[in-house]
Amino acid sequence: MVEHKSRGKDLDKAFEQALDYLPGLKEYEVPKYILVSDFARLRLYDMETSSETEFHLAEFPQNVHHFGFLAGYQKRTFSAALSSTL
Repeated sequence: MVEHKSRGKDLDKAFEQALDYLPGLKEYEVPKYILVSDFARLRLYDMETSSETEFHLAEFPQNVHHFGFLAGYQKRTFSAALSSTL
């Protein structure tokens, strides 16, 4: 889900507005990510991990990996015990 605001507007309010849309969605429609932007800053929320990443648009090339989910990439975490046996 994406919510854009005018440049300089409060991204917290944009996120709250995006959350207001969720009650009207079916469970399978609820997004894993919410992106809010004022066209100068981007803030990406991962709704499963409750984490967020914020950066300026000029920093997008250094942060593009946060959007790997758009290309179908999935994060995987391996435990130390498992990785030592590989």
